[in-house]
Amino acid sequence: MILILPLEVYYSKNKKFILNLNNYRNAHYRILSASKKIYTEDLLERIKDLPKFSNVVSLEYVYYAKSKRRLDVSNPCSIIDKFTCDALVKAKIIEDDSSKQIKKVVYRFGGVDKDNPRCVLTIEEDSQISPMLEMLLLISTKTKEELFKPDLSDCTPLEKRLHELVKETMRNKPLNKKIPDPKVPPIIFQKVLPKTLFFNSRFESGNLREVERISEDEYNLYPNFDHNTLNYTQWYYFSVRNIAKDTTVKFNIMNL
Repeated sequence: MILILPLEVYYSKNKKFILNLNNYRNAHYRILSASKKIYTEDLLERIKDLPKFSNVVSLEYVYYAKSKRRLDVSNPCSIIDKFTCDALVKAKIIEDDSSKQIKKVVYRFGGVDKDNPRCVLTIEEDSQISPMLEMLLLISTKTKEELFKPDLSDCTPLEKRLHELVKETMRNKPLNKKIPDPKVPPIIFQKVLPKTLFFNSRFESGNLREVERISEDEYNLYPNFDHNTLNYTQWYYFSVRNIAKDTTVKFNIMNL
């Protein structure tokens, strides 16, 4: 997704607020509030019908200046980024403007365009393919589209192996682990057993994807793979509830 963003906002008929960090720090709060409101309303009108992002995204801001004057690109881009991300969340284009969803933000100088100074924002969804796999794909004779197609009969052994690695990375499952058949209905427990343990990793830096119960006192645990690696796992972090007092439970971390 590409958005063309302004470098200034008219908060009254003849007065404008230039979007940069210096003005943001020194502006009166009423001017700042009015400028952000106008910027947000204008952007919301333009993006209201655009597709939504639910996965991890990266943002790239390319700044096109009005003159050749020496410029710190992060000065204007940081404020444009702040105003824009708040509007994107308000329009539900992205769910969150924290590092939970936005994994990378890049500011770049695009050149001088005195007739049309602007900032161009590109939003890209993270493919979750590691840099190593990207490099291997580049040396392959197939394009990504060809490599991902169901029919791999004309692929080389290396390409077939790449295909399997990419599928495992995208799926974020342990290699060689059997994937449940989606056609088989899941087992639904009608009641919670007294010794059932409750695992949770849905908090800051939590990492636990799957739990396999071996017995009442033993569980196999599968943390998520680290991003941008060939299925490496270096850490885990989770909480457990409903453990009976004076009992011992064995946790096996299966994919470290």
